[in-house]
Amino acid sequence: MSAVLFQPHSDDCALFSAYNAIRFEAKVITCFRSVQQDVFGITQDERHAEDIAAMEALGLAGPEQWYFPDDGNDGDGIHELRAALSEAVAGCKIVITPAIEPTANRQHNLVCRLVDEISPSTTRIRYLTYSAGAVRSTNGREVAFSPEWVYRKLAALSCYRSQAKAPSYIHFVDPLIEYVA
Repeated sequence: MSAVLFQPHSDDCALFSAYNAIRFEAKVITCFRSVQQDVFGITQDERHAEDIAAMEALGLAGPEQWYFPDDGNDGDGIHELRAALSEAVAGCKIVITPAIEPTANRQHNLVCRLVDEISPSTTRIRYLTYSAGAVRSTNGREVAFSPEWVYRKLAALSCYRSQAKAPSYIHFVDPLIEYVA
C-alpha cells in the first residue's frame, strides 16, 4: 500500500481530506469507534455503514474500522492505538493525518502526534479540520482538486445522514474547499 489516511472519526476523510484520499488512492482507517448513540441516538453500526457508503462514493476501499471508543480518556488504550498505527504505517510511502491544531478535537491531535512519533520520516500530509466552536480551519494551503472529485465528495457527504442529528453538523456547511497545514 502506498498511502494510508487516518480519520479519527467516521466522516473526517469526507469532510476534510477527500481530495488527497482520492489523489493518492489511500486506504482509509477510522481510528475511533463512535459512541454517540447515548447522546444523539446514532448507533455504531449506523455510523460505520455511512462510512462504508461514503468511501464507496469516493471510489476508495474501506474504511477499516478500529474499536477504540471515541469517548475515552486519551490514556485509555494509548499503547494499543500506538501499536495499531505503527502496523498500519509500515511500508506506506504517504501517511495522511489531521494536523495538530491547538483548539481542535483532542483525538485528531492525538492521532497526528502518535504518527509523528512512530514514523517521523514518512512523507506526511496533514489536513486541517476545525478549531474551537466548530469553525473550519482555513489557515493552510488550499488543496487542488479535479471538478469530478467535487461530485464524489458531495455524494460521500450525503451518506452521513446521522450527522444532521448532531450539533456539530456545521462542518458540513462549506465542504468543498480543503486545506493542509
